[in-house]
Amino acid sequence: MTGTALPALGYRRLRRAAWHRLLGRELAAAASVHWVTQWYPGEALAAMQWEQLCALVAHARATSEFYRLRLEGAAIDPVLTPAGFRRIPPLRRQDIEAYWAGKSGAAGSSGILQRRSGGSSGEEVRIPLDRATYCWYIAGNLRGLRWWGADFTDRGAILLGSGGTGLGRLAVQVKDWAMNWLRIVVGDGFGEAPDVALDRMAAFRPTFLYGYPSAVHRLVRAVRAREASWRGQLKVIVLTGEPVYAFQRRAIEETFSCPVAEEYGNGEMGNIAFQCPLGTLHATVENVLLEVQMQPAGNGDGGAILATQLRNRLFPLIRYHTGDWGTVTASTCGCGRALPELRIAGRAQEQLVNGRGLVLARPRLESLFSGLPAHLQGAVQLVHHRPGAITCRVRRPRDASRDLGCVASLAAEIFGPDWKVDAVEVARFSRLPSGKLPYFVLSQADDDSPVYHE
Repeated sequence: MTGTALPALGYRRLRRAAWHRLLGRELAAAASVHWVTQWYPGEALAAMQWEQLCALVAHARATSEFYRLRLEGAAIDPVLTPAGFRRIPPLRRQDIEAYWAGKSGAAGSSGILQRRSGGSSGEEVRIPLDRATYCWYIAGNLRGLRWWGADFTDRGAILLGSGGTGLGRLAVQVKDWAMNWLRIVVGDGFGEAPDVALDRMAAFRPTFLYGYPSAVHRLVRAVRAREASWRGQLKVIVLTGEPVYAFQRRAIEETFSCPVAEEYGNGEMGNIAFQCPLGTLHATVENVLLEVQMQPAGNGDGGAILATQLRNRLFPLIRYHTGDWGTVTASTCGCGRALPELRIAGRAQEQLVNGRGLVLARPRLESLFSGLPAHLQGAVQLVHHRPGAITCRVRRPRDASRDLGCVASLAAEIFGPDWKVDAVEVARFSRLPSGKLPYFVLSQADDDSPVYHE
């Protein structure tokens, strides 16, 4: 063995030891359960979830004044029934904020971690959990990667936020080092320097790429601008944290010559669902129980998605509003897994309103973005600032008059005569503090912007 190989071997052993110290034993146990239960029949999965749910609700009643009052107010018997569970009031972010005030002292205890929401549907919320529970939060991601021939222990490129500030950020950096991940922080300056990210990825040679769709699509535009093909050998690109639009998926698969999988989850719940190679978004039933709360108005496909985190005892999340709209049905997937199928129709807050009522924005956004010329895909953001009116913000159009006219004309055709459609040129889009980039914004009209009228 050469002299240079000895230090490298020692470095790998040190990294492996750090990985096992941070997550190894607990993550291996959770991952083992996920790998076995994915083949359970639907009845067995339902029975497993009900047993976990009853234990969770009993624990919440016994240890939390918040939940004791909540359950008593809804007249929930100590012996839980399906009808009783459905009477538990759904949990919203403002409830968590109130609950956090009484639980914040626990977050400073030894071994207690914090997970934060991305803030894409309002103010971020914090959730405490211990290390073992965190491993359950991410075990579904590990299983999903394995469906595509990758693994957590492979080299991975991560295009997400920084992971917080202070000690929280330091903990993320240690975890990335132990896992052998390259984290490329996605912030407001990310769109200005995609070539740096591509060069770092090329040198690192990751097996998988995991990131926000808007960030990965920005890399696509950078690769195309170079007029050269991507030479890496990615097994899968996992998109998470934002809606995955059809134009993004097509462009990413073509440019990087590898499949795209969608992972659905949030900071509060961890992994909720992962897309299998046959295209089905399968719910992670080992961790999360999903429901659909149908609305009388019937806005779009399905209803509001509620999720119950089955593993977190420090901070129970029971019937939590995820902020998304969709359906949950029994699996009919050819992969053979009975894990339920989840379909996301859009964000519940991303609604269009005019004189005819409310509709989800997602279907019209898909039509608009897919119908744009390639150089405008990913360069248009819709702002819904008052009923019956939208403004299309176009980032750095090549030919302002032609591109603004193209966007406004297509939007007017898709939205119809009941809508007033404008297009305006902007220098850049602003990302959220989490690094996410919304392509649909509810906002007040900016009267100082130069507007192209269709």
